[in-house]
Amino acid sequence: MRPLVRTRAELFPGIMAKKKSINKKDKQWAEAKRRCRLSAQDVRMAKELGLNPRSLIKNIPSKSQPWKAPVSVWIREMYEKRQRKAAKKPTPLPRVGTPGARAGAAAPPGQTPGARTPAGLGKDDTMPVTDPDDLERVDREIRINELKAEAEELADGEMFTFESEDAPPEILEAFWKNVVETEKAGWTSSRRQLEADGVALPPPDQLDDRELAAKLREVFDGLAKRHTYVYHTDHLSDRELYEELWSEGLNEEFPEMTAESGQSFLDMIGSGSEEDTHVHLKYYADEEDRRRHREEWPDDEIPQHEDPPYDRDRHLPKPPETPGGPKWF
Repeated sequence: MRPLVRTRAELFPGIMAKKKSINKKDKQWAEAKRRCRLSAQDVRMAKELGLNPRSLIKNIPSKSQPWKAPVSVWIREMYEKRQRKAAKKPTPLPRVGTPGARAGAAAPPGQTPGARTPAGLGKDDTMPVTDPDDLERVDREIRINELKAEAEELADGEMFTFESEDAPPEILEAFWKNVVETEKAGWTSSRRQLEADGVALPPPDQLDDRELAAKLREVFDGLAKRHTYVYHTDHLSDRELYEELWSEGLNEEFPEMTAESGQSFLDMIGSGSEEDTHVHLKYYADEEDRRRHREEWPDDEIPQHEDPPYDRDRHLPKPPETPGGPKWF
């Protein structure tokens, strides 16, 4: 005989299952908030945008992706863009049968009842000839939309983007061409590229201090020939830097692009981890960076500023078209 006492799961199976699902989702958002260093407001905006916490974590920039904005930045940019779009939505025109159209009014010959003649045009007037420049604009918009669709298909739908409303259409088209090329490209790593160029990479413990310093110079020059530039290294000794490059930095995979596709930068504190954030605040952040961090993360302990123990970054190869290097060098 079945006992009369039943568990809550038996009595309320739907409620219990739903509660378990909510808890799992909350844990995912908590992990995304911690790993992406999001504020409560960032999380709220991400939820309103319909973003997935796992996708946020997946889009944390790696050390070899300093061009990627932190997750919190592009969440805010996407949210602001949506707000601006919503504010610009035009008021819909009155429909047939609404107070804006006279009920029972006869329509002019050749015109659908309730339809309107464009302002300034009589029934015998014609619309102006389309501007050829406008045709080119439309063609470009079509090409951009096709590139976006191709990029999203190549990314299996896991794609988050932000476009500046001020970006010229030709720049947007070039950008999306580059995105598609990136998604179609094979994958490589700086280690494979250097070794293909004849740069040997022996384990750190096989090099004495003099040999290791010379090997670093060879690595930096080899990376520069591949349009890859290293920065934020002044907190590391030669041996610490080579060990980190050898074990991790040179092994990160990325799309194998042509030289014309641009440059890449290897940021030695670009992972977004708490340790890298601490190093940035201690050695590299200016007062404005420190103030902004204090406002956004009031519970974080900001270390006292110290000058980095080494002077290396300013001597490293820089992109040729910007002799002084980007502002972060």
